[in-house]
Amino acid sequence: MTRKIGFLPLARTTFDIGLAAETARAARAGRSALAPLVNGEAPFLTDPESARAAASNLVKNGAEALVVAQLPFTDAAAVAAVAAAHSVPLVLWAFPE
Repeated sequence: MTRKIGFLPLARTTFDIGLAAETARAARAGRSALAPLVNGEAPFLTDPESARAAASNLVKNGAEALVVAQLPFTDAAAVAAVAAAHSVPLVLWAFPE
């Protein structure tokens, strides 16, 4: 059975947004090999509230797991908000900074 996977790219606005956008594009391009994807609209999410809302939308649209892309210089606040709000499995994908 193939699971539908949601993709949550997280970034921090006080750091290199250009690098975050570039990393998010590369991650989106490489993730399609994982499973059928449920896509969100945001190029990246920058705060716990937007991450939680995006995760809710992905789960509502059929995501059975969420890949959380920790783009450069993010912390755990958004991941914690998503984990507290949803019981679907979370996969953390980190990138070198």
